[in-house]
Amino acid sequence: MLQKPLSSKGLKSESHMSEELEFTKRLYGQFSSLIETIKVMNTGIGRHIEAVGRFETEIVKLNRHAHQHRQDLGDVRSGVEQVRGEMGQVRGDISQMHTKISHQLDGILLRLDELENAVNSNGLDIKTLQTEAVSQYNDVLNAIQGSTHNNILLRELTERIEAIERRLGPQS
Repeated sequence: MLQKPLSSKGLKSESHMSEELEFTKRLYGQFSSLIETIKVMNTGIGRHIEAVGRFETEIVKLNRHAHQHRQDLGDVRSGVEQVRGEMGQVRGDISQMHTKISHQLDGILLRLDELENAVNSNGLDIKTLQTEAVSQYNDVLNAIQGSTHNNILLRELTERIEAIERRLGPQS
């Protein structure tokens, strides 16, 4: 390059070059900041892409699980239908058992009524016998009391006779 002699215009050009150099340095600094920002953004975007990949993997797993659950639900539905059929059979069996048990209970209740009547009749007989036993017990107690009273009277009478005999003396 050709150099121009230094003149007032040359001073402007140096100053202008200095400004351009300064501007270039600032521009380079801003580009460096922009590039660093882009690097940070690129790193964030990379992480987001990895996260999306993980989400896709989890979604695939969930879809597999959902498919398995749908199959399981179908199995459960068929099992429910089978159980419903068995429940119908059980209901029929229970109805038959209920009828049979009802007849047996009716027979048992009839026998219980007969037993209750017999117990009531026997209870009345027992009460009558208890009343008679109490009456006879009272008669026995009265007889014992009378006998005891007579025994006391007999002793008193014997003592009086003995006292009279002693007073009268020996009678020979």
